[in-house]
Amino acid sequence: MADTFQKEPSPTHSPPSSSAPDKATGAVLKPSAPVAASARPVTGLEFNDYKEKQLTAEDLVRSMGGMGFQATAVCEAARIVNDMVSRCESCQTYVPQLN
Repeated sequence: MADTFQKEPSPTHSPPSSSAPDKATGAVLKPSAPVAASARPVTGLEFNDYKEKQLTAEDLVRSMGGMGFQATAVCEAARIVNDMVSRCESCQTYVPQLN
């Protein structure tokens, strides 16, 4: 009697597959383009360098130059401000320079 309650496999559903459908992988998985020789490598702050010394704001902002798009923009902005301050004689007495 137990045999009569077994469900027959549905002809419209197949068992789960271990691989993604070709259409999905074709849309998502694309070949990588070579990285330009002029590209700057992405790097972060090496905290181990600060075991024996204190991390300064200057160190942090300088390290942002290689962290990624937004952090690089912060570093570049600091460089531009420092450049502007260095050209302004009256500013040099009021604004500390980040070297």
